[in-house]
Amino acid sequence: MSPLVREYPSCNVCSERYCSFYKDLQPVGFNCPHSFCQDCISKCRACPLCLVPFVPMMQSNPNFHLVRVLATLELLAEQTPADVRNFLEQQKEYPPRLITGTVAMTEGVEYLQYLSASTPETIDAFQTKEKERLGQIREFQVGWLLCEESRCVEALPHLEAASRGDCCLGMPGRMQIELGLGACLTEAQRPTDAVPHLLHVMEYSTSLRDRSLASFYLGMAQHTACQYTEAIASLGSVRNSPFLTREGISYANYFIGRSLFQMDQDAHVIDFFVPLLVSDNLAPAHAARAHHMVGVCFYASLRNREAIPHLIAAVASPNTINQDKIWAHYLLGKAFFTLNQYRTALPHLKEAVDGLDAGSEARRDSLQLYQDALAATCYGCVVS
Repeated sequence: MSPLVREYPSCNVCSERYCSFYKDLQPVGFNCPHSFCQDCISKCRACPLCLVPFVPMMQSNPNFHLVRVLATLELLAEQTPADVRNFLEQQKEYPPRLITGTVAMTEGVEYLQYLSASTPETIDAFQTKEKERLGQIREFQVGWLLCEESRCVEALPHLEAASRGDCCLGMPGRMQIELGLGACLTEAQRPTDAVPHLLHVMEYSTSLRDRSLASFYLGMAQHTACQYTEAIASLGSVRNSPFLTREGISYANYFIGRSLFQMDQDAHVIDFFVPLLVSDNLAPAHAARAHHMVGVCFYASLRNREAIPHLIAAVASPNTINQDKIWAHYLLGKAFFTLNQYRTALPHLKEAVDGLDAGSEARRDSLQLYQDALAATCYGCVVS
């Protein structure tokens, strides 16, 4: 019996075993009798075995005959020993018909025939290995699906299970596991654990999409780890990427500006955020925080009149968190007081006095300004 008969049907380029239900490992071909995995065939202009050139613009199609054989082999891997023996006995009596000219199909059918003539120990070894491989593929598929639905806490254990042992998913699958782990660990506020996975994708992946997403999550992880300069570089490289959704681009822009804000780069925060706010290129929640940061930076630069519209927008937005609203009220009160608009300053200072922590310097300052503004307002009324 030929040595090829003893080999599970696999790609002739990367030697990864085919899988009937995982698209990247389904056998595909063009206009010759050979089949390869999706990743390998996408890099070829001609068949690596017979050198037949692939027809330009021709779509690759799965080898459905072989896919059916693979589905049978995968089903056998999860059956009881008795059921496997019964099926293989039938194979001896009624061997499947070979499809003429389809080399990969022939290998699949011959492997079935090889199992039919094998010892129970060989069949047990086949089942054990296939159960482990198929389990790893399913764990990856579940984890990746949950990751795409932003259910990262649920996805993480599945992706970690898929990453254990020898990976059988081919290079694209390996990169997607690394990307999924990096994304989930970033969302879980574990930047130190996330960074190595994301750097691995950026170094070894050939997919522009995967590398763009890895750079995006790397920037988020670096921001969480207070590595603001690195975060700006990572997010800046993908803020106009076609592979990010509108929401993703908003996140990238927001965290670039937030990193600048954390670095006390007031002028750069203003220059970066103001055009984005004018062009409405930020999600509502990000726009509210951006207005707050721009208002704070204008105020710190002694540009009170320019700070006021942004602080008012932050106070008015339902997306602004309570702590930011209180601080915006405090700065608005101080800005209006500086501009001698005491009556306008009073409600903002009152909000600041009520919301700030008792005993804090900002609250004492607000209370003093409130009393001064109240006195000035009353004096103005008496004079008039």
